[in-house]
Amino acid sequence: MALKKTDRCYYCGAPATSEEHAPPQSMFAGFPCNKIKVPSCKLHNIKKDDDAVINGLLIALKQPDLSVRPLHPDHQKALSLREKYFRLTRHQTTPTSLQIKRRNRTTETITIPYVQRKVNIPQWMILLTAALVYDASRQFDADLDWLDARSWGPTFFPSRTVGGLNIPDMARAALKNMPHEQHLNLLTWHRGWTASPIPYPATLYYFDANLSPTRPNIIFRHTFYDAIPWYVEFMGTPLARRELEAKLGLG
Repeated sequence: MALKKTDRCYYCGAPATSEEHAPPQSMFAGFPCNKIKVPSCKLHNIKKDDDAVINGLLIALKQPDLSVRPLHPDHQKALSLREKYFRLTRHQTTPTSLQIKRRNRTTETITIPYVQRKVNIPQWMILLTAALVYDASRQFDADLDWLDARSWGPTFFPSRTVGGLNIPDMARAALKNMPHEQHLNLLTWHRGWTASPIPYPATLYYFDANLSPTRPNIIFRHTFYDAIPWYVEFMGTPLARRELEAKLGLG
């Protein structure tokens, strides 16, 4: 769809100067499919961080502690196509293993693709969510406050120091996230839409949404490579809730 002079940025409402892909088209390199595109201003078209984020997700996919084994052929293909670029972002994305001893004396190992602080993955996920919410209505919702949105990944942890990982903080965060994710899995999730007419491969990316009738907040769960979830929670507006319910077939 060609950009129009009246188009406004999906995130901030400024005049649009380009189109943002949701998710970025580099995630689907080598996989024929259509793309979801939304109008964007220069500030919120974040191609510069795409490689670091996607490589971080794929590095996590290579680790033996993830539940998807053996790897799906699509995952193997995605890895083979992008692995040559890992070294280019190695200074931004590195895998780190962390062993957590629980109170019942069992030990759990999780692998963390540590992405340097200058790549803001939570904000990247919020922007992806904002683009999908815009796509539901194809109009900018000035009442949506994305600055108050909350974004987290169960096995991604920020560092408080420039030099690297703070292991005690990560251990505490991991223990805190585990029961929280178990609670989230009990919510009612509605499968999101995809590109058309040729959809995104669901083996690479899909999302679900929770729109509870008893609370105003809306939660998106993005799933990358069938194994890596990321959550974004935001305060829904009447327009956002109405358009999302219609897009998801709930109305």
